[in-house]
Amino acid sequence: MRLLRTRTLELVEFTPDRIPPYAILSHTWGEEEVLFTNMQNRTGQKRSAWSKVQGACAQARADGFDYIWIDTCCIDKSSSAELSEAINSMFTWYANAEVCYAYLSDVTMREGHSGAEVNTAEFEQSRWFTRGWTLQELLAPSEVVFFSRDWVHFGERSSLANWLMDITRIDEAVLRNKVRLLERKDMAYCLMGIFSVNMPMLYGEGGEKAFLRLQEEIMKQSDDQTIFAWTNKRAPEYSLGGLLATTPAHFEDSQDIIAYQQWEPTPPYAMTNRGLRIDLPLHDIMQGRRGRDFIALLRCGVSQDIKGQTGYKFLAICLTRLSLFDNRYARRDVGLLSRESVFSSIQTIYVPQTIFDADTQGPLGHVIFNISGFPHPSQYRLIRIASPTVDKDIEKIHLGLTSPPTENENWLVFSSLNPTGTHGTILAFLIWQDPNKNKPQIVVIVGSSPDFGLGFDATRYSDSDSKRFNFDELQILVGEKSNLQPMGQKVKVGDVITKTYYRLISIL
Repeated sequence: MRLLRTRTLELVEFTPDRIPPYAILSHTWGEEEVLFTNMQNRTGQKRSAWSKVQGACAQARADGFDYIWIDTCCIDKSSSAELSEAINSMFTWYANAEVCYAYLSDVTMREGHSGAEVNTAEFEQSRWFTRGWTLQELLAPSEVVFFSRDWVHFGERSSLANWLMDITRIDEAVLRNKVRLLERKDMAYCLMGIFSVNMPMLYGEGGEKAFLRLQEEIMKQSDDQTIFAWTNKRAPEYSLGGLLATTPAHFEDSQDIIAYQQWEPTPPYAMTNRGLRIDLPLHDIMQGRRGRDFIALLRCGVSQDIKGQTGYKFLAICLTRLSLFDNRYARRDVGLLSRESVFSSIQTIYVPQTIFDADTQGPLGHVIFNISGFPHPSQYRLIRIASPTVDKDIEKIHLGLTSPPTENENWLVFSSLNPTGTHGTILAFLIWQDPNKNKPQIVVIVGSSPDFGLGFDATRYSDSDSKRFNFDELQILVGEKSNLQPMGQKVKVGDVITKTYYRLISIL
């Protein structure tokens, strides 16, 4: 931990077992903050926030502390590793501080009947109360002392408890320190009063689970979709997750987001064994090609100036479809929220909070393929099906006529297919031949793509004796040259146009 020496304004590093008593500062960032680099190259005195650093050190020195922690100059934000460690340690650092100074730069003192008193309106509307980190900085320390812009002390958390309760809706017992907050899970319990919800305390559940339970309770009483408008810039790039945040810190950039009124009726949210059920406008990024990635519009946004007038756009999140065979999704790219102006049709989806491998990698039970558009069996007939386990995979083949009678319907049932691998996979070759053997054979390739799931292609095959090649050899001769198309597309091979569909079935 890096601390600032209050007498010399020099930075000193301490190991966890050697940290001396220290004060800690809670404040709102302004222009020209004194950063770690300014302390290193001794340019801090040239920045406008230098007086704030001097004032904090002077107050700590007057209270008998040799060290103080100030986030702006004690954290090297150019180091992502150090920044991540600091964020994860923040609650502990505030909890272990001897005292916390809350410096409100937008609050002044005025003359009252008994001398100087704080400006009531300024205090109640202070920007300090809108910060994402204010909650833990207000509640984690053993005591918080409030100061005005000119470093005039006007109260403590305990003495201002009634006032703070009206502003923050946090229970008075917590503010008066009758309930000591020692763990991250306590942050969720403190928020209950703000959102007017109740939930039992479960000891040992941890902060993440407690905060998830809090959000579930909020959703039971409100359909405000700003609850989904959070970001986690420290999440791994390709991670998948649910719609709910795992910590209050994920809402640190949400202070300007406003909820929109509901413009059409939708069913209420519901937590199910398939995840959170919710109706959202979805926009297919692949524009109808049965892609996996979607933009989901939230019923909230931020205002912006458009030609002198206030305009609004929807905030949107990115979703990935976990399976092309049902409507379960996961949130991706959780480090950003996009802004959209185009409204899409509303769809019912399910979003599990925890994503398991089986959600994205599990095999399918049974899949029916319908190959349509082929000429009558008198012109082309199916002569061979090749797959890695041909004897086991083919449960049933039904060849019959559909309407119109010139088309041939071919139902092929495969079991235990895995269409969602990270690479394209060939599942089977279906070889067709005209009875007179005057034309090249046609091979329909059934496979999977990581982009759109099950797909197919069709090609001509000049060798009239395809039976002499096994599945692996056909994969080299034909499969590697294929260009899988999403199911439902048309593929033309000479004068033959084929279209393939699929659907899931249950076979007892």
